[in-house]
Amino acid sequence: MRRAALLMVALAAAWLAPLALAGFDEGKAAYERGDYETAHREFLKAAEQGDARAQYNLGWMYYEGKGVPQDYAEAVRWLRQAAEQGDADAQFNLGLMYGKGVSRDYAEAVRWYRRAAEQGNAWAQYNLGVMYREGEGVARDYAEAVRWFRRAAGEQGHSLLTFLPVVHAAQYALGEMYHEGKGVARDYAEAVRWYRQAAEQGHASAQFNLGLMYGKGEGVPQDYAEALRWYRQAAEQGEASAQFNLGGMYYRGEGVARDYAEALRWYRQAAEQGEASAQFNLGGMYYRGEGVARDYAEALRWYRQAAEQGEASAQFNLGGMYYRGEGVPRDYVEAYKWYSLAAAGQYELAAQFLDDLEGRMTAAQVAEAQARARNWQPGLGTAPSNVSSAPEDRGRRPTSTGTGFLVNHAGHVLTNHHVVADCARVRTSLPGDDAEIRAHDATNDLALLAVQATDGMRPASFRAQQVRLGEEIMAVGYPLHGLVGQGLNVTRGEVSALSGIGGDSRHLQITAPVQPGNSGGPLLDRAGRVAGVVIGTLDAIGVAAQTGNIPQNVNYAIRSGVARAFLDAHAVSYNTSSKDRERPTEAIAEAARAHTVIIECWN
Repeated sequence: MRRAALLMVALAAAWLAPLALAGFDEGKAAYERGDYETAHREFLKAAEQGDARAQYNLGWMYYEGKGVPQDYAEAVRWLRQAAEQGDADAQFNLGLMYGKGVSRDYAEAVRWYRRAAEQGNAWAQYNLGVMYREGEGVARDYAEAVRWFRRAAGEQGHSLLTFLPVVHAAQYALGEMYHEGKGVARDYAEAVRWYRQAAEQGHASAQFNLGLMYGKGEGVPQDYAEALRWYRQAAEQGEASAQFNLGGMYYRGEGVARDYAEALRWYRQAAEQGEASAQFNLGGMYYRGEGVARDYAEALRWYRQAAEQGEASAQFNLGGMYYRGEGVPRDYVEAYKWYSLAAAGQYELAAQFLDDLEGRMTAAQVAEAQARARNWQPGLGTAPSNVSSAPEDRGRRPTSTGTGFLVNHAGHVLTNHHVVADCARVRTSLPGDDAEIRAHDATNDLALLAVQATDGMRPASFRAQQVRLGEEIMAVGYPLHGLVGQGLNVTRGEVSALSGIGGDSRHLQITAPVQPGNSGGPLLDRAGRVAGVVIGTLDAIGVAAQTGNIPQNVNYAIRSGVARAFLDAHAVSYNTSSKDRERPTEAIAEAARAHTVIIECWN
């Protein structure tokens, strides 16, 4: 089941008005020609006379920082004045700001959503339904959620100006409630009806769930051909679960002639999005040579990706490949580790192999394998406590550590300037000799490294769009490496401001916790794309020197646009992506392991 999410829309200028007070028309004309300073001045005149539309647009300009310094408190103040006059769009956006934006207060979000919803604002009706369903700002009440979803879904009619995606999202949400029996009696036929309305308008998750119901015969006669049809529509939109199920139907020959090559194609698409079951099945097809030439190395690669997400069957198969030396040198310690993890995941057969392995290993090997299993974390794996293996480094430790990430297959790694600025040598967690500092920019705190080996790594992709206020992000890196942990660390938070200290537009303010060692790591959005480069400490941007103190619980990242300009200036290639489909945190973490590296500074 795909859970309907809270819908967000950007604040937008509202021009529809039969009457306008002095200044509004002038402000509107100035805004449309890009003269924001004049627009602000004219809107202010009308807003101070009580024009709700001018107040709304003034709030928008403060929110965006157009014609005025960005000021969220002022944005809220003017939006509130418009909202209190009954402007439904202002009420909705005020709810949005309290729910996901500058000052989270779910109770206030509910209050403003309700006022807009009662005026017929479909976005507010839908989001109010989500808040009742999730119990945010109100006691969880599925019946109330259903009531608001039903209104947003269009049962009481909408004007032609209604933005249809919210209607389809509400239809899908209603389908979920009937499917699960939440707030209404479970009714598969009603679930199918609502899913179909959204699915026929292109809602991918509704298409997937409709395929699921045809496949199981819930609310409709079981029909594999119909299931295949709806799965295909969702899969072609990038829905990973639909891609996985479509692969399964081709593999088993359900609703279509059995076709291993097609099964492999769809499994691969889902696997590349982090779907663990697809990664496991893809590994199995490479292992058995189904639809593709047998390839133990590829089987091992896909089993490992699924195993790192906690898939017990993949952990068992990975253990077997290490045990037999298939696609990798035989390694009883690694085999024991993966069999142990599979056994902990209730894969009963794994325990028998552990008994056999113990008879082939020394006590020290068993202890090492058990330690590796204990230290393993889903999606994060394990990392060595001391990256450098050079003879001259034995018995020594680096003077400091940071993080970097691979930006292309040529071996270019991006990190912070301050991570490598004073290093006699720079090493990474990749095999090979010292990394070479190819370029640096002390002003923007960026540095470019060149490394020799990138086998098994996949470069990161930069986000094509600008980040939004309140957007969820993840800081990825190796903080306090060797002290608080060995593996990749992923912390979640939000973009809390679109500028840094003193309004510095090069930076983003984030709530994701960061520590020394996070510096230079990627800041990822919910699609796994690079939205910025983490700055591990505020000292890195000179705050202590400028103010004499460091604010608490405030962290910063360099905007991705600044990082991309740095790469462009040095003719370094990199990938960008406009695909914004959200991915599970564990899938993003797994993908990040393939491009994020430890940076060690040696002196």
